[in-house]
Amino acid sequence: MTLDSRVAASGDLFVAVQGHQADGRRYIPQAIAQGVAAIIAEAKDEATDGEIREMHGVPVIYL
Repeated sequence: MTLDSRVAASGDLFVAVQGHQADGRRYIPQAIAQGVAAIIAEAKDEATDGEIREMHGVPVIYL
């Protein structure tokens, strides 16, 4: 599990949240390209809480 898309690797869980300096949700495509197995993303302004979407075959769970 990682918050840093730069170190996300095949099989990892990527956690994409809005931080003080950057919004981790912007890096979802990069994490997918690096082979993550699933993504947990902050739902704020993106989706409803508990919604599950799929991006390029990778489940994205919004909380």
